[in-house]
Amino acid sequence: MSFILDDIDILRDMGYDVTVAADNRLGEDYIRGEIARRGANFVDIRMDTKSPVKKINWDCYRNYCRLIHDGGYKAVVCHTPITGLAVRMAAIGTGAKVIYVSHGLSWTHLSDWKTKIKFKPIEFFASCFCDAIITINNEDFEAVQSFNCPNVYKINGVGCDIAGYRDVHVDRIAMRHDLGVSDDKILVLAIGELSERKNHIVIARALASLPDAHRYVYAIAGREIASSGVGKEIQAFCENNGVQLKLLGFRSDIDKLVHCADIGVIPSVREGLGMAGIQQLCAGVPMVGTAVQGIKEYVIDDLTGFTVNEPDDIHGFASAINRLSDASLRKSMSGNCIRVAEKFSLEQSLASRRKIFAEVFNEAHG
Repeated sequence: MSFILDDIDILRDMGYDVTVAADNRLGEDYIRGEIARRGANFVDIRMDTKSPVKKINWDCYRNYCRLIHDGGYKAVVCHTPITGLAVRMAAIGTGAKVIYVSHGLSWTHLSDWKTKIKFKPIEFFASCFCDAIITINNEDFEAVQSFNCPNVYKINGVGCDIAGYRDVHVDRIAMRHDLGVSDDKILVLAIGELSERKNHIVIARALASLPDAHRYVYAIAGREIASSGVGKEIQAFCENNGVQLKLLGFRSDIDKLVHCADIGVIPSVREGLGMAGIQQLCAGVPMVGTAVQGIKEYVIDDLTGFTVNEPDDIHGFASAINRLSDASLRKSMSGNCIRVAEKFSLEQSLASRRKIFAEVFNEAHG
């Protein structure tokens, strides 16, 4: 939601009245409050993001048609593949300028053919119905160049409050004690939802394969996707294989938590950018990550950590974690981590988005 909230501020500052339309079946009262506080309206339109052919999505399309046609909107910014398709098609014939923001294409070179067949045609087809596409990593930027959209941009993600994660004073020993992690352990930290896409299980398997697995504690901060079963799978594996695991759930103190870690991990199967990895870099924590999409733009071999080419390469992750178990190596990389993170600052992201909006919406603005 950070994208949407920041975009409200940018567009309001440019003189636009703003309406946010989204599926709020979960009752996100905090976000609703933030939208209202920023002076925007909210419309609740339900959508199924898993399959484009369900009846609810036809209703969604019709609702967006009524909203955009009746509202006389001059500019539209949409997110996510299936909802983005419905919104872009609904805007046809309205004269509105349309921008689609891709938070990471739903397939990579590692994806199976079913995933590519499901999502690639949708993205390619939908690109016909927008004036610009914003991507957040180089790999996606290059892929979208072959689509049918006349203007393709690349920004460095939603933007990270670098100082907010870098300049945090934490009693590391005390906080680790509260987490149940003694100072002689190597804390391996993953931040992100418990889901198959985040691929947290491979780190547990990598740690189990190390001869000195007892030296490590694996902590995961993030909610579990409903009914995924991922949390139970990881917990059962760790219990059966001698891996010390801390499932921390949702945390509101990530800015402090990252300063307690020794090694950060982001083993995702795909990742538009992965702000959680950048947050750890801000704290000077070297990373181990899969060499996909945005991750490989900041997890740089021998500079800020190590990448692993395949998301299921247990040996590759184990080897990278083993190398970063050397405290002197981690210390030598710490400054590089902070410097690389600075490229993904919130200030740069906001400036880039404002410039793109001004370029694309120029004729519609006013």
